[in-house]
Amino acid sequence: MRALLTASVILGLWMAGGCGGKSQPSGPPVPAVVPPMGALAVGQAAQAAAEQRVDSRKLIFNGTLELLIKDYQAAASGISSLVQSHNGYIAAQNESNLAESHRSGTWTLRVPPDRFDALMAACAALGEVRRREVRVQDVTEEFVDLEARERSKKVEEERLLELLKTASSSLEDVLAVEKELTRVREEIERIQGRLRLLSQQTGYATLTLTISQLGITPPERPLGLIAEMSASFFSSLRGLIMLGQTCLVAAAAVVPWLIVVVPIGVFVYWNSRSKRPGRPIFPRENATGPA
Repeated sequence: MRALLTASVILGLWMAGGCGGKSQPSGPPVPAVVPPMGALAVGQAAQAAAEQRVDSRKLIFNGTLELLIKDYQAAASGISSLVQSHNGYIAAQNESNLAESHRSGTWTLRVPPDRFDALMAACAALGEVRRREVRVQDVTEEFVDLEARERSKKVEEERLLELLKTASSSLEDVLAVEKELTRVREEIERIQGRLRLLSQQTGYATLTLTISQLGITPPERPLGLIAEMSASFFSSLRGLIMLGQTCLVAAAAVVPWLIVVVPIGVFVYWNSRSKRPGRPIFPRENATGPA
């Protein structure tokens, strides 16, 4: 009975396997087809990853722009609002006014890196471009290296702190660990300072803008009689004042020599006078006597 039951089970399994094999067609497997929307999503994801890698770069933008303009005052007064419209600020400003027809100024503008090109284009539209220069420095490798060194030094600092806690009571051992700990902390501070500087330089781009106004000096207007007399009087007065100042300066220069020369002259004078033969008090009478 048991043998018959076992044979029945084996026969049933064999028939089920045969039926299942006939229901599935033979042949190579059909590859899965990715729908167009899925391919587009994959392409967008790859592009986003590439853009993220580009954005992660640490770049320092420095630009120089020199302009020649017609209306200096209008351009200079609009620079502040121009840089503010690009989410930036003025870091430094220097203006010179040699004459009404020759005015110039230099501004150091700081803007986010993504607004650097737009700001330069807006500034270039103010006048005639005489010089344009853009310098881009990639400090990504240095930034990554500094971050790695900072992490390594912090791990070393933690190990030294643990070693300091478990150090023996020997004073030399404690002092050696503290000395090494001080050195590691100084290196960490230097690395962090450099990272802060790079972050500031990469966080904002720098544009040095110089504008100049060159024109023809206007002709002088003819003066009236009273104006000419007044100008002549004040010119003579200035000349007299200058002459008096010159005399005072010359007198001040001569005074030290007088202090030395005058006593010497007086001494020489009295010395030479004392050596002269004196005159007789009574006049010498003629040898022949009175007439």
